Amino acid sequence: MMDALLERLIERHPEEAEQIALQFRNNPVFRSICEELEIAEQAMGRWKDVPARAAEYEEIFNGLSSEFRACLAHRGQHAQKG
Repeated sequence: MMDALLERLIERHPEEAEQIALQFRNNPVFRSICEELEIAEQAMGRWKDVPARAAEYEEIFNGLSSEFRACLAHRGQHAQKG
C-alpha cells in the first residue's frame, strides 16, 4: 500500500519525485501527511453527492496539500543551506 501511495504522489508531482521519495521514506511526519491526503481525497469522492460534506473534506485536503508543499519547500531550503 505504501509503495502504491508513493507511486501516485510521484505521478502527480513528477518534478518533485526525488524529494518526495526521500521524505516519504525518511520523514514520518511527511508520510503521515501523504496518508491523510489520500484519505481526504477518497472521502471527497465518497461524499460528492453531499456538497456540504464534500466541502469539509475539500478544506481538509487543501490544508494537507499546503502542509505537503511546505514540507517539500522546507526540505529543499534546508538542503541548499546544508
